[in-house]
Order: sequence, then C-alpha cells, then structure tokens
Amino acid sequence: VDIPSGIAGDTGAALGVATRADLTVTFHAMKPGHVLMPGRRHSGEVVVVDIGLGADATARARLACDGPDLAVNDGRALLARIGVDPDGHKYTKGHVLVLAGGLEGTGAARLAARGALRSGAGLVTLGVPPSALMAHAGRGPDALMVRRAEGAAGLAALLADRRRNVVVVGPAFGVGETTRAAVADILGAQRPVVLDADALTSFAGDAEGLAALTGANGRAVLTPHEGEYLSLFADHAPTQQGGPVATLDAPAPSKLARALSGAARMSAVMVLKGPDTVVAGPDGRAVIACNAPPWLGTAGSRDVLAGPIGGLLAQGLPPYDAARAGVWLHGEAGRLAGRGLIADDLPEAVRQVFATF
Repeated sequence: VDIPSGIAGDTGAALGVATRADLTVTFHAMKPGHVLMPGRRHSGEVVVVDIGLGADATARARLACDGPDLAVNDGRALLARIGVDPDGHKYTKGHVLVLAGGLEGTGAARLAARGALRSGAGLVTLGVPPSALMAHAGRGPDALMVRRAEGAAGLAALLADRRRNVVVVGPAFGVGETTRAAVADILGAQRPVVLDADALTSFAGDAEGLAALTGANGRAVLTPHEGEYLSLFADHAPTQQGGPVATLDAPAPSKLARALSGAARMSAVMVLKGPDTVVAGPDGRAVIACNAPPWLGTAGSRDVLAGPIGGLLAQGLPPYDAARAGVWLHGEAGRLAGRGLIADDLPEAVRQVFATF
C-alpha cells in the first residue's frame, strides 16, 4: 500500500532492505519512487486509486512530489500535432544533418539517420568523411542522402545551407580534439543540435567548456547514458555499479535530480537515458519514461534515439518537446518490435507506432 517499504518516494532509492512487491496500490497519483529505478522494479504493478480529489486525466499523469513540474512521459499528443499539414512537403518538414565518423563506425550514424527519416523529417543527409564515403554510398535506404564532409571546411560547407536546420552529432563520430572543435562549430552555427555519445565523451571532465557552447546556442539536446553523464560531470559523486553511491547517512542524488542539475548547468535539455529515462529542461520541467521495454538493452538502440529527437526538432517541435516525444516514440517502437529486436528493427517499428494513432 502506497509504496513498497524501504523505497524512497521522491527518489526510488532502496534505503537498506526494501520490499519487493507484486502489486502496489497508491492514491491519487504515482510518486517518483514508483517509476525511478530501483523503485520501479520493487513496485511491481502499480494501481492508482481515486480518493475523491477530483483530478482529471491530465492531472493524474502528474507525479506527486514537492519538487519540479514532473510527469510520466507520454508523447502522443505532441506527435499528433506534427506531420499532418495537407500543404506540407519535404522542405517544410525539415532537413536533418547526421554527422558520421570513420569507416569502422558506420552503423551508429546510419541508425540515427534512419530514425530521423522514420520520425517524419523531410530530408536527412549523412555527412561522411572520405574514408567512409563508399561504405555509406552503397547502402540503403535510398531516401538517405550522403555528402562528403572532410574536416572543418567540409563541415562548414554543409552547415552553410540553412535548410539543414538540425544537426545530430556523436554516434561513432570519434573522441578527441577534432570532435570538440566540430561540436563548437556546430553549436556556433545557431540551430538545434542533438549531442550524443562521442560528442559528449570528448568533453569528459570539462562540463564548463561544453556549457559555454550549449548556453550560447540555447537549443541543444544532450542524450547521455549514465556513464557518459558521470564522465562529463567529473565533479559528481563517485560511482558504484554504474550509479552514484548511496548510503543511509548520505543518499545519492536521484536520477531526476542529476538530470535537472545537468540541464541547468548546460542550459540545455538533458535526456539521461536508461530504463527510466529522464527528460529534463533547464527551466525545471521534467518527465520520466515508463514505456521502455527491457529488450531495448541491445547494441545500437540508443543511437537510434538521437535520430527521432533530431527529426522532431526539424519539424518544429521545441527542444524539450522533441526530446519528450522522441523518447516516448523510441520506447513504443521497442515495445511493438518485441523481444529479440535488434537496433535495425527500431526505425521500421516507428511506422507501427504511428499506425496506432
């Protein structure tokens, strides 16, 4: 009843010994501890019971807490608003530029690019170094365009076309000073940007350096998993088994608190990935995803996620809304693709999600 004994209602942390419930019955609204790990795992099936407070369906989607404007993530209403203009065409639906790395990492950028296409972007271009050009040019889908991007000059040439209104960079792009310089150029070009994977790892221990760039841009979405987050914010608490250390005397910051802190420091939207992905805005809003199935834990699935977020940005959704809708769409695609999926299945499963609308 309410929440499993030993689970912190505001963080989901297990404070010592905690009950593992098959069924939790709570009142009026769920708490963050019902949806954040490990509280979500301990709660089992959660049933919310009306106790006469008169909340409508929208209010019941809110999470009961004393902190931020917080809700369970649901992207259906946002996705229903876009892509339905009868006068629309490929140029009104945006053009996503996905930057690829060298020959050994061609798959990650392609997964992101396919995700952007399936999410409804009008055009998607892969910016590819000469060493990987032939590897990309000989592969589908045919709707995906491939352009040479050699060094800073090649990147500048691609960014010069303002119709390429969103950039996705990071999946298998490479780690190091070259990537840091490219990220600075991309953010300086003043358009929405999705920063993932290597684009974040290249700033390991230098959160302030990246924050100066994202703050000046004002339209960035960062999509780290836990390891990338803790690498970027090296001044964060030490970790144990991939997460901050928690004790009864010194509870670790919750995933929600870390996402909100990261968003505020970066002046950007933070998508802190995992089975309980948190999307946090720099203004203090946040949502927690509850629809990601366990079988999304496979190589490349998180590379796909960067694509729909970029594709929805290109279609005009603001960064926080694009991140919310992209995370929900990614989770639903995984649910419909089913157990045994590989990352290649996810962009195709996006069509199944839209078919349910």
